[in-house]
Amino acid sequence: MLRHAESSPGSDRNSLRQIGLGLSTRHSSPSPFPFLGKISRSYKMIQFDELGRLLDIAPPPAHPINGGRSAEDWEGVERALSSVLPSDYKHIINLYGSGDFVEVLYVLNPFCLQPELNLMAQIGPEPEAFGSMLESYTRAKFGPFSANCPFEIYPSPGGLMPLASESTGKDLFWITLGEPEEWTIVRYDWRGGSTYEKFDYGLSGFLVRWLDSELASYLDGSDTTGRFSPVFCPLGQVRELLEG
Repeated sequence: MLRHAESSPGSDRNSLRQIGLGLSTRHSSPSPFPFLGKISRSYKMIQFDELGRLLDIAPPPAHPINGGRSAEDWEGVERALSSVLPSDYKHIINLYGSGDFVEVLYVLNPFCLQPELNLMAQIGPEPEAFGSMLESYTRAKFGPFSANCPFEIYPSPGGLMPLASESTGKDLFWITLGEPEEWTIVRYDWRGGSTYEKFDYGLSGFLVRWLDSELASYLDGSDTTGRFSPVFCPLGQVRELLEG
């Protein structure tokens, strides 16, 4: 049984409503946020605003790689996981597909053909047959850095589920505590003694704060997004690094 919770800026915001998650066929409500599922209106407003900000900061590609999936595709993924996934995550995958944000962060995509960037492959095909991200965590948890690894692994309640990987040697996980729309994020630095930092919001909230240089732990004195065109680059394509 599934666990339930319920390329201009203007055109990108329209696509937010029009493309959505392919869920409009399942929800006949006239709500302007049908793609965000059956969650509270106040939470829908927060996610809608965050997604709108993300589209402004990092316009999605015209032809996303492994994106634009149907509701049926997502239902198959969620059946395999025995859990519904957060709505903002599904929307981001549909709009952006596989690729990277400023050559640093790669959000795992269950439809990606590369195992290291595939959500299902990183979770693992069976219990204790993990992908590289959870292998790093288990090595730390049962090794010298066990004090820094207080979390269990999904499907244990509140367990970690892989979410994104960074080219800087860090990984992001959902903390699957509560309903999927309530999942928050933890970021592990494997090169710094397996230290971690928690963020009290989901993927869309994390991305807009990170790309807008609002996360103190990410600040290095540089304008990250201003140096890359585009900010998000589809997998297999090459972006231009701007001067300055």
